[in-house]
Amino acid sequence: MDKLPSPTVTPRWLAQRLADPDLRILDVRWSLPNGADEDAYRRGHIPGAVFCNLDTELAAQPGPGGRHPLPDPGAFSAAMRAHGISGATPVVVCDEVTGGAARAWWLLRAGGHEAVSVLDGGVGGFVGAGGALVTQVEQPVPGDFRATGFSGWLGKEQIASGEAEGRLILDGRARDRILGTPKRLVPRPGHK
Repeated sequence: MDKLPSPTVTPRWLAQRLADPDLRILDVRWSLPNGADEDAYRRGHIPGAVFCNLDTELAAQPGPGGRHPLPDPGAFSAAMRAHGISGATPVVVCDEVTGGAARAWWLLRAGGHEAVSVLDGGVGGFVGAGGALVTQVEQPVPGDFRATGFSGWLGKEQIASGEAEGRLILDGRARDRILGTPKRLVPRPGHK
């Protein structure tokens, strides 16, 4: 397979490579307030895609630190291996443009996996570009991916203690989420 062209790939680029046995596609559909959307995956997904559960595979158990704390690197590695990912496996992550794919991209990159891209437009963009969805569930051969940890990333404790001085901090949530106003959707809204 040729190299992934950038942090994002187009539906056309992906459609031209669906037959590549080395490519892995992770379907990370997720929504508030329901969470991981495996039902949507089972109703139809991009050929070759496997479902990746944001709530259980891309996060630790919810707690005082929030709904989706960073997963344990070992547990994250095991989940990615089960999805057929090895150290150099090209991975395309997709969702319904709800943030799940971005989280999978970020965790894979933070864990040391460089060959990962987000599908521009998500599953809907793939269909809109003429791609057909399938219902056949894939069972990939396990890979050998091992996350290197999540070094270089700062948590709220490090930010609060001043370790982030001189760094740009980005929060990709909507303004009302940062301010904690949509209380009905999340048990602990805001940025505490």
